[in-house]
Amino acid sequence: MVVADLTELAARYKIVICEGDIDVDLIAPLTTHIVYISNRGKEYDFFDRPEQRHMLDEIQQRTDLTEEEKEQHIKNAYAIVGGGKSPEKSREVTQLGVKEIVRDDSTTVGQTADAIAAYFHFDTQEVAW
Repeated sequence: MVVADLTELAARYKIVICEGDIDVDLIAPLTTHIVYISNRGKEYDFFDRPEQRHMLDEIQQRTDLTEEEKEQHIKNAYAIVGGGKSPEKSREVTQLGVKEIVRDDSTTVGQTADAIAAYFHFDTQEVAW
């Protein structure tokens, strides 16, 4: 559904921005510019965000898993979201040629936004962050 929606939007608009958890393998053939924001910070924990914490809570509350299985599921979840835990380039960057923008503990939101704007050739004077 996401790919169909993005395809429809691309037919109507010159620029379409989609931020979220999307299968890059599906979208890469349909676009010319994708960025992958890699967090290399030491303090970052994706699951500390209130809107994400429920994912780990749901694993912990499962009654069909042993404690070891829960730990493995949580480890897998962290491997998926990355953060400061994984300094290697993602598969999207290495295999699909997606542009990687790296942020760390000293990177401001404005700096990340400016890097994205520069890559997409947005006129930052016309963009409100």
